[in-house]
Amino acid sequence: METDRETRELTLEERRTRQDQLWQDAKIDGRVHWSIRESYRLYSPQLKTALADYDVVRELVNGLRQPDCVLASLSVGLLSHIVDLMSPGLGPVVSTIFSREQAIHIRKLRHGCSFQIYARKRPLLPFELEAGEFDSVSAKGATVVCHDGRLDRTGRRLSMTHSEFTFDHVWSASATDDDVYLKIRPLVERARVGHGSTLLCYGQTGTGKTHTMMGALYRVVKDLKGLPIEITFFEIHGKKCYDLLSDRKVVHLRADANDKVHVRGAKQTGLEEATPEGLLEVLQ
Repeated sequence: METDRETRELTLEERRTRQDQLWQDAKIDGRVHWSIRESYRLYSPQLKTALADYDVVRELVNGLRQPDCVLASLSVGLLSHIVDLMSPGLGPVVSTIFSREQAIHIRKLRHGCSFQIYARKRPLLPFELEAGEFDSVSAKGATVVCHDGRLDRTGRRLSMTHSEFTFDHVWSASATDDDVYLKIRPLVERARVGHGSTLLCYGQTGTGKTHTMMGALYRVVKDLKGLPIEITFFEIHGKKCYDLLSDRKVVHLRADANDKVHVRGAKQTGLEEATPEGLLEVLQ
């Protein structure tokens, strides 16, 4: 207890001096450990170079599959050696990318699901660009590649992990709402003839779900202009369901004998003639 009382009575400068003395003989590298976001900004030139190198290698690998490309006559092993001479350490990336692309091609041939999964990349916002953020996600064709650059604990080495994810289609950051609607329009045609269609937007906060959904709804109603439609608008949050057309009144999801789900107690609003303006009026 005497030691604690003595420590509390020391000034801040005295406590710092004592701490420095305790660490004086320590053989531990005390470099500052940056957060992931801070290290991205600090080492952005090196990380951007690594991203550019990866994109170059990916394009070279794509050339192996193009019959009219001069690279088509090369083997994966030979291209790996060439890339390694160009950028030491990147040789193994060639076989990794080639194997992934081959797996994607095989999955496409076997594809026969009743649903499809798309991904839409959100562009960097103005305030993110002003803060020095840079793009670390590549979106092309049916794949998304997340480039994760990390500074190791010694503070001396940067590493880059490229995680690739495959979808039925991927929209780049420059894609418009019209581009998106071209892909989901078949759902509208299916519903028009009496079948069920579902469009589900999923993602973390701030990724653009509301923007994408509202853009799609506007175009759906525009396609159905003049036709009578009925609207139910509800939210599932946790274990509860809220009616957004009735001041968030709690409603319940129930399944009938045919396993068809109904929203019991939800308000249903009808539009005799579907128009974008009428839809916005109901939703607001």
